[in-house]
Amino acid sequence: MALFKRGDTYHFKGMLHGVQVRKSTGKALLREAEAVVKSWESTTPVIQGVKLRQATERAFREHWQLNRTGDRDYQNMLAIVDILGDKALPDISAQDVAVIKEALIRRGKQPGTVNRYLASLRTLLNLAYRSWGVLDRVIPFQLFREHPGRIRTITEQEEDLFMRWFYSKALERPVFRVMTGLVPVLLDTGLRLSEALNLTYSRHIDLEQGTVKVFPDQAKSRKPRTVPLTRRALRILKVRRKGGEKPFPVKKGAASRAFTEAKAALGYGADKELCLHACRHTYASKLINRGASLFDVQHLLGHGSTYMTERYSHLDVSRLSLAVKLLEDTK
Repeated sequence: MALFKRGDTYHFKGMLHGVQVRKSTGKALLREAEAVVKSWESTTPVIQGVKLRQATERAFREHWQLNRTGDRDYQNMLAIVDILGDKALPDISAQDVAVIKEALIRRGKQPGTVNRYLASLRTLLNLAYRSWGVLDRVIPFQLFREHPGRIRTITEQEEDLFMRWFYSKALERPVFRVMTGLVPVLLDTGLRLSEALNLTYSRHIDLEQGTVKVFPDQAKSRKPRTVPLTRRALRILKVRRKGGEKPFPVKKGAASRAFTEAKAALGYGADKELCLHACRHTYASKLINRGASLFDVQHLLGHGSTYMTERYSHLDVSRLSLAVKLLEDTK
């Protein structure tokens, strides 16, 4: 019996019902881990030849349906099943990954989008290996190199243009009236569009404290955070309280289309980097330029790690100047 300890828990690696298995026993004591393995040997059959579609359904039931982006992962895997057919998991090879990439590119997917499909596949294979014990290894495969991401910011002049346009159209369609409050709040809080549209006064907005709370079920990083409101954002949310439980009662697609319509009308139609997400970059950039630390910006934006926040590090000129000044002090 091949038991080894990883962290505080014993893991098993070996043959079980004719299949090479590697999985956690969930036990910290050796004798208890041995008892778990014996129970597997006597009562727990390991499914052999698990197919891709079956694994996709299981991954959704046990993992993805609990996550905010689970539906997208599930749909990604259905597309991969359509490309590869219902292959057995042990038969999936690096060549199959190349086939997936080529097929998705032919379907018009961008490299970054293809990477999201491959990430879903990688999650499924890791589940099969680490949790289900039906794979003895996970094949390594490379993702496409991605563009570092949009860092387009909105200038004060551009903000003024957009706000004037939305106010001029506010009586034409309800979504334009919503945009007159939504855009400034996005600029002053750095919230993701989906986070802002899901805000409710009873759960997320504290007008007395002047804060907005984002809970794990809404946050991309699955981490809660509290964002203090600027005077402008607080004033807008107080005014919009009269309109109901949600300050911005529109769908994500409708808000994005309204912004795109404004872009076209104002002569920015060809600027692909100018979108509502640019409000978030503008918020972060202003904070950095006015002396906020990357650590503070990371927590205000709700980034799960410093990796995403570091894209703004080139803006922290004051910090870099202080670093270079150390050379002057040595002379």
